[in-house]
Amino acid sequence: MANKKPEKQLDLVGLAEVAEMLGLRRGSVKSRRETHFDTFPTPVAQLACGPVWLRSQIADYLKLEERLGHRSRWIREEFPGDWPPWRKAALERELMRLK
Repeated sequence: MANKKPEKQLDLVGLAEVAEMLGLRRGSVKSRRETHFDTFPTPVAQLACGPVWLRSQIADYLKLEERLGHRSRWIREEFPGDWPPWRKAALERELMRLK
């Protein structure tokens, strides 16, 4: 037999796994995606069964939310809609620092 390359394993999660990681119900995850549009990760794929993320994306999001705490909610209320560029850059720097 020909030498097989080792398969890459992706640690993918759907709504049910994300809900479990965040301690929420699936419906609450859907709501959080809308209200936390600024920090909630973009799915890597949209399948017929729903969105799919990498587990590491959700873990990073959870770390960021824990770090920001109540400030995260205040910022969302203060700047509804699209985030200003300075805030997007600050969130990206914070995510890099947490890795």
